Amino acid sequence: MMVRESFPLLPEWTPLAMYALLAPFALCFLYGLWRAVRKFELDRALRDLDFPKLRKGLVRVFSQKRVIERLKGFPHAFLFLGTFVLFLGTLTVFLETDILSHLGVRILQDGSYSAFEFLMDSFGILFLLGIVALLPSREREGKILLSGLLYIGITGFLMESARIYALASPAGRCSPVGYLLSGSVGPIALAVYPAVSYTHLRAHETEADLVCRLL
Repeated sequence: MMVRESFPLLPEWTPLAMYALLAPFALCFLYGLWRAVRKFELDRALRDLDFPKLRKGLVRVFSQKRVIERLKGFPHAFLFLGTFVLFLGTLTVFLETDILSHLGVRILQDGSYSAFEFLMDSFGILFLLGIVALLPSREREGKILLSGLLYIGITGFLMESARIYALASPAGRCSPVGYLLSGSVGPIALAVYPAVSYTHLRAHETEADLVCRLL
């Protein structure tokens, strides 16, 4: 049976250290999410049980229609969709690793794991395409923020290639980018895996801090 291992190449204390470091930035993310909810008046729609208004607000957020209609709107949509799906993937891994696995429940196994790997790779590519398309037109602050996101995306693929190279899981073939890289840079990525993993995590924290400053 194929299952996803979250920290196969890192020390046992890694999860505890990771969540301790991420806790304040998770609070920052929730604050930003609440501001977005207030901005689109979704809180009022929920409070009043105004479902048509709630639906309209959600469609406005997730369709990115107003952004796409503007010049260079599609890179914004790519970045939004990539970020959103990768966030859902991270949330899925968190739920399975830290909650469901202790109850003997597995979400990511066999076919669902293979589909998950393909989906994450596909939207990871979309995420990077959006960043690369937006970078030239941004001001200094925007370039710094996008560069951090670019680093997160690239190191994410490098970590995946190292994991595929080291574990030789059949599900690796469902990750087109990670599988392609595993044959060339996989050994190198494996050698520097702890450092890449740490800086990948710190980049997540830095991005959250920058977003907080922009709110």
